[in-house]
Amino acid sequence: KWGHLFSWRWTVNQVMCVHLRNWPVDRLLRHKKELRGKPFVIIETSANPQMVTAASAEVPPVVVPGMTLAQARGHCADLLMAEAEPERDRECLKALAYWLMRFSPNVSISGPSTLLLDAAGLELLFGNAQRLVERVDAALRRLRLDASVALAPTPLAAYGVAAFAKRSPVVVSKENLLSALSRMPPKALGLETNALQSLRALGIHTIESLL
Repeated sequence: KWGHLFSWRWTVNQVMCVHLRNWPVDRLLRHKKELRGKPFVIIETSANPQMVTAASAEVPPVVVPGMTLAQARGHCADLLMAEAEPERDRECLKALAYWLMRFSPNVSISGPSTLLLDAAGLELLFGNAQRLVERVDAALRRLRLDASVALAPTPLAAYGVAAFAKRSPVVVSKENLLSALSRMPPKALGLETNALQSLRALGIHTIESLL
């Protein structure tokens, strides 16, 4: 194989993040085409009551993860359901990581819906950083995946931009990193829940305010 899946302390200065906004739904739609265009939710069946963990784009916005299945059906009478398959999601994410090695020799799985690619030196192959992220973004769209792509100097910065920027793809240089992150919520820093709750209590809603 040309590359490998890896998990190590990042020392590269160019990292691309692929954040899959609704991975369980996208993964299910690739295997069950009959669900395309229909309102459905993915539920955690081990919970009692059954809880919604993800929803398709056709479901009313009021239906959100954490809602019970009964509540969700109260907002959408023709709602369909599918059981959550976290292990299957993980295996398919791993397969996608290997597929992305056509763009980078080193790919890492980071969390249940995020991939990190070593982008150091890839400008020589693709022309420039912007062209690289555009190629990756276009390839993911052809796969019918709702993904956000960002390239930044560090893994956490790349994730923050990919997960919270309002557009995709995005390239953030070292020089404009602070300005790009300043408007984003503290959640983009990967802080623990208790820390985020404390910041909200203090009225801190952006990284700029935190700084």
